[in-house]
Amino acid sequence: MQGASLSGGSSSDDSLKEGEKELSMHMHNLDLDLHTNMQKESEKVDTNSSNQEVVIDFHTHLLPKHWPDFAARYGYGGFVSLDHEQSKVEKPGNARMMKDNQFFREIEPNCWDLETRLEEMNRDGIDVQVVCTVPVMFNYWAKADDTADMCRILNNDMAREIKRFPKRFIGLGTLPMQAPELAIGELTRCVKELKFPGVQIGSHINEWNLDAPELLPFWEAAEELGACVFIHPWDMKVTRRDRKYWMPWLVGMPAETCHAVVCVLMGGILEKFPRLKICLHMALEH
Repeated sequence: MQGASLSGGSSSDDSLKEGEKELSMHMHNLDLDLHTNMQKESEKVDTNSSNQEVVIDFHTHLLPKHWPDFAARYGYGGFVSLDHEQSKVEKPGNARMMKDNQFFREIEPNCWDLETRLEEMNRDGIDVQVVCTVPVMFNYWAKADDTADMCRILNNDMAREIKRFPKRFIGLGTLPMQAPELAIGELTRCVKELKFPGVQIGSHINEWNLDAPELLPFWEAAEELGACVFIHPWDMKVTRRDRKYWMPWLVGMPAETCHAVVCVLMGGILEKFPRLKICLHMALEH
């Protein structure tokens, strides 16, 4: 750290500098691998010139317009539903995300309607969007088989939707991460059957950090499949002093990302799986 000194000789300083150098090189290689992977996907995009840059919006969310009543399907509550009743929305065309009949968030049609999304992309000069589900749909707290079923519903819908516009959208799947064996099965299906280049996971899985021994088989499978793993912060711990100024998002999400990065790096995940491809949400946005 600049401005700090350690007594007792320079061996620790040399070791630290060497470690920083190795880490920097490793992260650079990861960035190159990820860029190459996403560039292969975006090569499908039509451009007016072979030298024209492709503008990729890597962080966007997509939901089905309709999905089953998960509480009725699984026999217990806690799940999110989407209410399209127009008499209840603030803006015509919007829908309300509800959690056990309690209002959660109002969303616009661009969250499920790709035609609307394309109009906005064309307006803003975006060639390709990478789409993934909203983290509130992770449902890592639910019974594993139920979350696995839900993931198949969300992933299948996303695959159908982006197949209509394969030159403009790239999908990242969602997984039942609380059950690593089920997660590996859905990861494999996402890559091999649905042709997604990767998946999105949370910055932690219930009480597991991302270096948990239970998750090592997942990381191994992701490396073997060449799948990009997009880590999205979620489930931020909010205290009373964090309730102003959109703190949970402006401060809480970047902090969650930092927590996940520390666990991945210090937990030796990249040493165990050096070909792993990881992308971080809100690493530099704020």
